[in-house]
Amino acid sequence: MTRRLLMSHLAVAALVVLLLEVPLGLLYASRERDSFATDTEAAAASLHRDYEEAFEDGSTIDPTLAISEAQDSGAHIVLVDAQGVSIVDSDRAPGQSYAARPAVAAALTGIGSSAERWSPELDATAQVVALPFVSDSRVHGALLLARDAHEVDERVRDFWLGLGGVAAAVLALMAVAAWTLARSLTRPLRRLEAEARRFARGDLHAMANPQGAPPEVTELATTLNAMASRLEELLRTQRAFVADASHQLRTPLTALRLRLENIDSDLGGDDTQGELDAAIEETNRLRDLVGSLLDLARADDAESLESVDLTRIVADRTDTWSAVAELQGVEIRFDNPHDDNPPHDAWVRMVRGGVEQILDNLLDNALTVAPSGSSITVRIASDGDATTLTLSDEGPGMTDAQKRSATERFWRGDRRRPGSGLGLSIVARLVEVAGGSLALTDAASGGLVATVRFVSTTAPPGSAS
Repeated sequence: MTRRLLMSHLAVAALVVLLLEVPLGLLYASRERDSFATDTEAAAASLHRDYEEAFEDGSTIDPTLAISEAQDSGAHIVLVDAQGVSIVDSDRAPGQSYAARPAVAAALTGIGSSAERWSPELDATAQVVALPFVSDSRVHGALLLARDAHEVDERVRDFWLGLGGVAAAVLALMAVAAWTLARSLTRPLRRLEAEARRFARGDLHAMANPQGAPPEVTELATTLNAMASRLEELLRTQRAFVADASHQLRTPLTALRLRLENIDSDLGGDDTQGELDAAIEETNRLRDLVGSLLDLARADDAESLESVDLTRIVADRTDTWSAVAELQGVEIRFDNPHDDNPPHDAWVRMVRGGVEQILDNLLDNALTVAPSGSSITVRIASDGDATTLTLSDEGPGMTDAQKRSATERFWRGDRRRPGSGLGLSIVARLVEVAGGSLALTDAASGGLVATVRFVSTTAPPGSAS
């Protein structure tokens, strides 16, 4: 918007400058040429008067006046007889024929002329004046005076350059003024844009009304604040509902599971045992689902972001899950490029307990599909303002369509396998709230690579180094 305002102001300024300077330049050029032509005609008329009597009497023509005027004015002056042969020539020896020159030919018929023509002697465009010497209806000769117009052209060119300099200065000043004005007008809007992006990231705290903004912008800011407050209240209500519902469902599910286990211990029979095992399995699935819903609700809590040591947490969780992986014949490798002494700390921004949930879900998903004898590799890499965690397995991988749908809530690639379909949704939401990203790509071994990009941060005061 600033650029558009600046360009519109400059366009108007340029149009005004053109409307003022172009007519002024054309008027100046016209007046200079008219003045030059008038001066040239006056000089020719003066010489004509000086030689008129000599031509009428047929007396000897004195070249002194013509040569002197030619030297003073830089003009080419020629006096010709009735046949067009030069008697006096400031640039050549007398005796040259000028009868073929249009201006001389017209003058020898008694017609004087004054116009801009090309002068071969001056090798330039010149103001050419030709005046006949006439008495008793008889033409005795003619005066030809050609004056180079380059001085006029230079003055006109210099004037146009001056006008161009003035135009450039005016446009430069106008650009500065327009830029300052545009920035002052768009500053409140840029602030509103930044606040709207903050709202889009999930930070719905109300903004302060822009100072010195137009009433329309202030009203827009008030409306955005009202919208943000309403959205924050709705999200808080939603999170509270999911959390309360999850807590409320956990108690009866636990009680139901205990009762089924008690019945299992009192009843016998294969059929009864199978039904009870299936019922207990369903309660376990419902318990996991409720727990996942609670985790998903907590993942939206952007207010609890803090600095956590990614390296320490990854080392702890991979060590914990290694025992489970060994039972399946799978090896978990923590490929930490910073295995030095003391160990390298990779501090990242995340909600409390978020890294643990991310690792638990990713490792659980990987172990679900990892074949016996394979390995799961976890890596950490730092890159400026970001820290990347990658987890790769040697399972069957996913198709491109499955990768696009994997982070949707309740999506499950294989319905025959246990799970709530919320694991990757929780991971994606936790990472998004913390300003990071999740990407699923194919592994070179044919499995899947989950790449989590965290926002790097500094260690909190008092933390162990």
